[in-house]
Amino acid sequence: MKNNKKMSRGITLIALVVTIIVLLILAGISIAMLSGNNGILQRATDAKQATERSEAKEQAQLDILDWISDKSSKNEDSTLNDSKIKAILTGKSYVKEANDSSFITAKGEYEIPYSELYKSVSQTPTIDFALLRSTIENYNGNNVQININGEISNVVWMWSPLNNEECYIFGDDDYEVGESNGYSGIIINGEIKDDFPIFIKYNSKVYRVTSIGDLAFFYMTSLEKLAIPDGVKQIDKRAFYGCSSLSNLTIGNDVTSIGEYAFYRCSFENLVLPNSLTNIGYEAFYECTNLTNLTIPNSVQTIGYGAFKSCTNLTTVNYLGTVEQWNEINIDSHYNDSLTNTKIICTNGTIN
Repeated sequence: MKNNKKMSRGITLIALVVTIIVLLILAGISIAMLSGNNGILQRATDAKQATERSEAKEQAQLDILDWISDKSSKNEDSTLNDSKIKAILTGKSYVKEANDSSFITAKGEYEIPYSELYKSVSQTPTIDFALLRSTIENYNGNNVQININGEISNVVWMWSPLNNEECYIFGDDDYEVGESNGYSGIIINGEIKDDFPIFIKYNSKVYRVTSIGDLAFFYMTSLEKLAIPDGVKQIDKRAFYGCSSLSNLTIGNDVTSIGEYAFYRCSFENLVLPNSLTNIGYEAFYECTNLTNLTIPNSVQTIGYGAFKSCTNLTTVNYLGTVEQWNEINIDSHYNDSLTNTKIICTNGTIN
């Protein structure tokens, strides 16, 4: 009797499957459409796998952001590398195994390289400001500058004092496309070799460079790589306007404000904004169409009109704060769809 019941259930299940297939065929869906490498069943399987992998990846990014936020709040080193990622993920419920350069998900056993979780960012070197000041003060010369390596040369920038201690570099409106009249040095292999001034000495007075002023790098189209050093507090309007080859940018840890059109049409794909930053100005990153991955610190208070206008390839924003902190940012609603409509990964959840 029991065997008859089992047989009955088996026949019923087969009949149900056959009925479903018949109904699909009657609806115009062929067996070929159901099966095969591009069939409905295969695509459903692929979608399931993609979802499982994506969920594990997103959870890993949340844990990494939480780690960064914790380190930053304690003023500890939050620089990432593969070994630190391995330590962060080891023991997590969604991780079956954390290896040297990737991890295996507990669900589905997919391999996810650490390179998908973070982007290596070159750090600005630590600067001994007291030593550099002393070196240039004791130098027997005038209208000279000293770079991060302690090398002294003639000033190759247009510059002006801000006060008795600080100055800024800048350009002017009399320019040719591809050049900046604010800079008279040379660019080698896409970099301004050793020419970014930390201090400038003029008439025996020493000024610390704390601002990159209007038009300083205006249309410097051969510039490809730049590390803005610590000590710079402000990046003014149009500072890097039209630097269409600037694909590798590191911003120092003292910048608090980025002005309007500052990085208009630059070409970097990944950008990490410093923990000191509070204000992002009007159309600051307008038409940075290569930008795909952006990290915003929880120090940011305002994001201006169209700050990320036409950043059409922006797919991920890593926010080093909570969902609640993100919602408190004063974001101008005009032309910031590229930012607000993308996935924003916060330390305690995801928006969109």
